Amino acid sequence: MSCCNKKRAQWAVPASVAAPPQPGPSRPAEATTLRTVNFEYVGDEGISVRGEITRAQYRFQARGVRVAVDHRDAAYLAAMPNLRPAQ
Repeated sequence: MSCCNKKRAQWAVPASVAAPPQPGPSRPAEATTLRTVNFEYVGDEGISVRGEITRAQYRFQARGVRVAVDHRDAAYLAAMPNLRPAQ
């Protein structure tokens, strides 16, 4: 009866023989660029809103303040009272 450890030893590759890790493909610059939508606050007092998708905190301190919002959160903020996409 043969021992299974001999086969395991044959499969093992010494660390000195193993290939070094290769860097992954680099991401194109446009993929890492944050796309934003500007929103304007038209209410009377300031508000803070947390984006539904990114969970980012957006602070509108007073009427007329414009804040750049991640495009993934834009639909959520557009549904909020007193917030509108800036022209």
